[in-house]
Amino acid sequence: MKNLLTLKSNPFMLSEGVMSEIDIMAKEARNVKEFIKEFMAEYGDKVKDNAETKKWLESMYKDAVNEKSKGLWANIHAKRKRGEKPARKIITQLKKMRLYV
Repeated sequence: MKNLLTLKSNPFMLSEGVMSEIDIMAKEARNVKEFIKEFMAEYGDKVKDNAETKKWLESMYKDAVNEKSKGLWANIHAKRKRGEKPARKIITQLKKMRLYV
């Protein structure tokens, strides 16, 4: 965050909307270099172009790409494997589907 230019010279705040746009940009990019290039084209006037910024962008890209969820059933099976009881809401839904004994 210290790479952001001062608010006096450039009024820019990283709001939730901007972060979600950056996340979408990272998911749509083919690789890290393309993401950094797109980010700098869009927000380059708002951040300093240095190694620390690029490292931050690389970590954001990796987080966005590796964010995929395995799904509900994977979570249920993992919880069963750990020996935990299923959530109450899940039990009722499974009983309705006649999958819970």
